[in-house]
Amino acid sequence: MALLERVMIRNFRNIESKALDLGIKNTIEGKNMSGKTNTLNAIHWAFTGKTLDGSTDNRSNFPIKGGSKTSVTLDFGDFKFCRICEMVDGTPSVTVWFDGEECESIKNGEARLHAKLGLSDIIIQYPKFDIVRFLLNPLYFDTVAPKDLRKFFYGLANIDFNDIEAQQNQKTQD
Repeated sequence: MALLERVMIRNFRNIESKALDLGIKNTIEGKNMSGKTNTLNAIHWAFTGKTLDGSTDNRSNFPIKGGSKTSVTLDFGDFKFCRICEMVDGTPSVTVWFDGEECESIKNGEARLHAKLGLSDIIIQYPKFDIVRFLLNPLYFDTVAPKDLRKFFYGLANIDFNDIEAQQNQKTQD
């Protein structure tokens, strides 16, 4: 799986321009209102089209000081993924780019990103579990239904969740 090496954020909420070079382990620190949470929101939005609270309202991602275009680029070294949102006639319009080429659709671009990262099977098998949100926000774990968590972790261990659930149901009937 490719590691995220660099993030470039432009005009996202209170972040005018920020470039982060990332390593294996990273710490984001700063004063209140310096953009720590919005940095994580920007990364999550680039991956998923949603902010950490699950919002898909792209209007809320525009710069606080005004502006009509916001973008977040995720650089994995051997490829780049970028999500851009522009105001067009008062309506947010989102495009995604993969290695410098605009994707034919957001869904297509996200599918290419997931495939390149080896996440396609996880996302298909566990649509109720947001793997990116889980990795970025430790508090997300507490918001996931226990059944969905079990299904996700059983899948990571290559255990068939449906077989276990059927066995448990059989025991309660006996």
